[in-house]
Amino acid sequence: MKKEDFFLSKSKYLAGLQCPKLLWMHYHAKDKFPAIDPQAQALFDQGHVVTKLSHALFSGGIEVKGEPHDYEGLVKQTQALLSQKKPLYEAAFKYKRAFARPDILRPNKDGSWDLFEVKSTTSVKDIHYADAAFQKYCYEGAGLKIRKVTLVHINNQYVKNGPIDPAELFVQEDITEQVESLVGNVEDQIDRMVEILKQKECPDIKIGVHCDDPYECVLKEVCWDFLPEESVFI
Repeated sequence: MKKEDFFLSKSKYLAGLQCPKLLWMHYHAKDKFPAIDPQAQALFDQGHVVTKLSHALFSGGIEVKGEPHDYEGLVKQTQALLSQKKPLYEAAFKYKRAFARPDILRPNKDGSWDLFEVKSTTSVKDIHYADAAFQKYCYEGAGLKIRKVTLVHINNQYVKNGPIDPAELFVQEDITEQVESLVGNVEDQIDRMVEILKQKECPDIKIGVHCDDPYECVLKEVCWDFLPEESVFI
């Protein structure tokens, strides 16, 4: 990838917030990443199932389908569908160096759109605000007006009795205010990350609490392999 071609997906942006080394390795040393273990794969699969279930909350929508890495094709398909003014699932937008796919976009009569981000967690976490802020920056830069941002997560009080009832399974929390407070800083963060990606050498980042916050880093074994087996840090 040429230096001028660097752009960030939502997952890479969040990786950059957690650790510059993790971000750099994603682009320059992908071979160092361990294979996805069954537990991690199960979590990914669970997330996909939860997102699909949430579509029932916004009936009549259209899913944007295509090869995950066909960025331009997904964006073109999305642009062609916007005029239909129907809910969109997994649409795609690119703005400057940002690329993101909203779980759900719902149109409003005034021409604006509401963003719904779906998580398989049972509460809103700080990382979700950063996640949605990156998305809002990207979508509004691409020409949408985002009126409201909602985090859709699992209701831990829900008890299944027969078929799953999406209206009972999910809780919807308005996070527009928290997201808006972060949007203004997104472009500076992206610029900082792109400068990191342009470096020939991997950033020298020491191990620390960021290795497990907000997620356990997939490169933890690589970065921590210098520690003795009896270390208090393991």
